[in-house]
Amino acid sequence: KDTLLVEVNKQFDYVLEVIDKNLNDVIDIDLINNSLGFELKKDTLSWMPDSSRIGSHNLKLRLSDGNINFENDYNLNFRVFSKPKFTNTPKKDAYVGLEFLYEPEIIYFNQISSSLEIVESSSINVKLNNNIVSWIPDINDAKKEIHKIILRASSKNKQSSTIEFYVKVHENPKIKN
Repeated sequence: KDTLLVEVNKQFDYVLEVIDKNLNDVIDIDLINNSLGFELKKDTLSWMPDSSRIGSHNLKLRLSDGNINFENDYNLNFRVFSKPKFTNTPKKDAYVGLEFLYEPEIIYFNQISSSLEIVESSSINVKLNNNIVSWIPDINDAKKEIHKIILRASSKNKQSSTIEFYVKVHENPKIKN
């Protein structure tokens, strides 16, 4: 009895493989406790759960070939999950010598434990402190001009999402006396 993983707001289609050991009887499949809203078309079970369905669920199926002596109940176990979701984006511009800050707002649907990490940065000066990206670009950052940064948010159940963004570093304007 494996547990099938289903992602929130993604179409889930599962082909039920039913084998009749006798002849090639037509096997009827009925959904017994379908309060979750599954659809069954021929041998394919379909479902698109929303975030209210996060967690573990069970669906009971009844298989029958029309004979009284053959009726079998089968349970399918599901776990609905959601990857962390970034809900804000950083500024697109940074300036030499001025601190650039980005505090990602992330929805972790399970609200238990989570982590945030820098996966890639084209500047060695980009840091992550207390889940806030901080960066004081230097003149070398301005020479490269456009910088790519990738962050990964992970939930306690090992689901993760990334955000990739680009920041243009400008030299500060010179003030003439």
